[in-house]
Amino acid sequence: MATTKETVTGQGPWEYVTYAPPGHRCSECRRGIKPFDVVRRGAIDQTSGPRGVIYRHEGHCPGESAVA
Repeated sequence: MATTKETVTGQGPWEYVTYAPPGHRCSECRRGIKPFDVVRRGAIDQTSGPRGVIYRHEGHCPGESAVA
């Protein structure tokens, strides 16, 4: 498995908000993404080959306590 270096940080250069294809996990909380979870799509540089696509929950990940 190739080692990856994430180039998107915080709210960084995310491409757009979308729905993730089946089987993907959130790059932040590592939980499975449900079919109608809204996510942000980004890309990471890999040690070899094309850039990898990652998805992260929009807003905050489920199960995290929201800061009031």
